[in-house]
Amino acid sequence: MVSVREYSIWIIPPEPVNDRLTQVIARLSKQYSTPSFEPHVTLLGDLLLPEEDMVSKTSQLADLLRPFTLQLTTVSYLSVYFRCLFIKVEETEALMEANRKARTLFQREYDPRFMPHLSLLYGNFTPEKKEAIISEIGRSFQIPFEVRSLHVVLSSSKIAPESWRKLAQFPFN
Repeated sequence: MVSVREYSIWIIPPEPVNDRLTQVIARLSKQYSTPSFEPHVTLLGDLLLPEEDMVSKTSQLADLLRPFTLQLTTVSYLSVYFRCLFIKVEETEALMEANRKARTLFQREYDPRFMPHLSLLYGNFTPEKKEAIISEIGRSFQIPFEVRSLHVVLSSSKIAPESWRKLAQFPFN
């Protein structure tokens, strides 16, 4: 029997950007007793497939993409647990095209609009608390980095972030 699980396709920042963001996330998660997680931008999530199909399709997607620059911008927040506090990501043509190609390949054309972001904190906090945290860490994170690969991650809103795990990485063609 084929096991179907929930996966995501992540863009993971390279060093030294990854280390800088990991430190911010770790400090915030410790300070506010929330889950810690690896810095990432989810290109496409909530993918319910057998692992073999997930890996195969993500490999195909990586073959369709070329390296591009991703630009982090400013910190914002929503009243959503997994978008509690995040850095907005500039909606460049290359990033939005990568998302469109992923949606097409995974037959997810009708998903809600893609809102690229890199989360810093998961949780449920008041807007006032979030503004206080932004005052502490700063609102501007003008950080560019080169995207050269995609990661398949076993991740879901139904399992604890501590249980998420990377399964494969696919460099761009």
